[in-house]
Formats: sequence, C-alpha cells, structure tokens
Amino acid sequence: MSAVVQHTPIFEQIVARTLRLRETQVERFEQQREALSSLSADIEALGMDSITQRLDGDLALVISLAGGKADIKRVLTVIYRHKFEPASWPGKGDTAWFCQCTRGLFRFYLSFSSTECQRVQVRTELKEVPVYETRCVGPVMEADAQLAGPPAGPLDSDLPF
Repeated sequence: MSAVVQHTPIFEQIVARTLRLRETQVERFEQQREALSSLSADIEALGMDSITQRLDGDLALVISLAGGKADIKRVLTVIYRHKFEPASWPGKGDTAWFCQCTRGLFRFYLSFSSTECQRVQVRTELKEVPVYETRCVGPVMEADAQLAGPPAGPLDSDLPF
C-alpha cells in the first residue's frame, strides 16, 4: 500500500520557495564566477611572474604575490577597479599580509609577501628579548602619483612594504 501525498497550498508554497531559492543561488554563482574571472584575467594581464592564482578547498580564489610596494600597488589598483575592498590593511612593520577582499556577497583572498623588506634584529633589551624592525631596500616610488584607479584614501597611506 503506497502513501498518497496531498498537495496542500503550504506544500506548493514550500516547493515554489525552494525552486526560487535554487534559482537565486545559481544566479549568484554565475555572477560571482563572472566577477572573479574578469578580475583574474586582469590580474593575469599585469604579466607579473610573481603572481599565482589558485582555488582553495572551498573553491574560493586566492591571489598570491611576492614583490615590492610597486607590485602590490599595481595589484590593488586592479582590485579597486573591480570595486573589491580589502577587509584589512597591513600593520606597521609587517613583511607579509593576508586579507579577504569583498564586493557585496563576492569575495576572494589576497596574500602578499614583501621581497624588499625583512625583519632584522636591531638590539636587545633588558630581558634580552630580540627587538626587530623592518628595513626595506629598492627604489623609492616616484611614480606613485601615476597610478590610476583606486580611490583616494587607503592607498594614500604608506604601505609598510
């Protein structure tokens, strides 16, 4: 004997809402795929050998870069052009930086490691605890003003790299 399923108005509403939710998820996925593939193509177009792009275990885009201040500024210019915002900024003395960049519901991760700066012990204090500071080598950026794209503000502050 098989059970007879009655299609009540509530049942029909549940089915309709489930189908709408699924359609919304598919639309969001397509929008994110388009946004991130466009960003990824523009990052690739920079032609920088020190950039790698990969998908992590959750299929989130991870962009990794090793370089100097000019390199991270070029990448941030592309990121801002695509209207993504880094959720955090590097702190003073940092030689590496990892952050999530978002635009509405869309996100990806950015990882930067400076090749111009390194932590160097400069002295010891009473407890003989090493004290470090960051020292950078490389050309001073005279062309900072020539970069176009990001809004005034976050890039105007000195990046520690």
